[in-house]
Amino acid sequence: MKKVIATVFALIMLIALAACSGNSTQNESTSNSGQPIDLAVMQSASGFAVTDEEARKLYDLQLAEHLRTAILTSHKIQDAMIVVNTGEKSLEDDSPNGSDSSVSVLLVLEDGETLTSQEVQAIADYIRGGVPGIKYEDITITDSNLNLYPIGGGNEDIEPRNPLPYSVGTVKAVSNQTEYRPLVNWIYALAGGIAADGAGMFFEDGELKDTLGNATGVLPYIPYSDDFRITIDGESAGKPSYTLYSNEGELLYDSDSFLPPDNVGEYFLLVTLTWSNNDTDKYLEYSGFQYWFSIIIG
Repeated sequence: MKKVIATVFALIMLIALAACSGNSTQNESTSNSGQPIDLAVMQSASGFAVTDEEARKLYDLQLAEHLRTAILTSHKIQDAMIVVNTGEKSLEDDSPNGSDSSVSVLLVLEDGETLTSQEVQAIADYIRGGVPGIKYEDITITDSNLNLYPIGGGNEDIEPRNPLPYSVGTVKAVSNQTEYRPLVNWIYALAGGIAADGAGMFFEDGELKDTLGNATGVLPYIPYSDDFRITIDGESAGKPSYTLYSNEGELLYDSDSFLPPDNVGEYFLLVTLTWSNNDTDKYLEYSGFQYWFSIIIG
């Protein structure tokens, strides 16, 4: 598959270069080696006058091929697909707003090969030295295993890594110095960049049921006392939410803290909580759960 990708890319580059090789302009730009390109010569040779934008696109293609040739000197890399956009401001010597250049690189690695942080940084440094005014934040490097390498300017670990681990903790109710376990229901998760949703739950005839109408089990009945509290053990993402229902399923409140009911009777308490590794956006993973209790007051 990698050889097919490499072959297709090579054909695209050859066609693009051939299409642009006849384009020219009356302005002077800069070549890959830093020497001026006499675009007037290109114009007279082709017989066609081109716009500044067309000349810039040709420059971008030539620069992309120059970068690709240099990157392919690594024995670990089978091919490289590079998109260069120097933008208009990047070719202006005294642009007050800085460069608008960007470079995107897809590296087709040889089978079984991986790149070290130093190798990725060397590629980024080479790009930064060859593209006018570009910053590290405007360079994107991805490999054929779809690993995205953040560019850190050589001062941070930029190797792809696994997300930080995390575990699903426990939620319990304590009343009159006695612990009670809830009825647990999974509702959503994010892992490996893939999100998934669980089943909702609802009340019917005094029972808690899933979306298919199946009874989910008997809730633990908790005699309410003054020391009633919810205990949470584990690393969560944010605060839990507390939702209280009457025994008929009427919503009484939804809050970020538990509020004791005012009247005697039976109540359903729902605690919703997300467990997470609290990692950066790229590596964030989490699981959301519902924890149901039945509270008896009076």
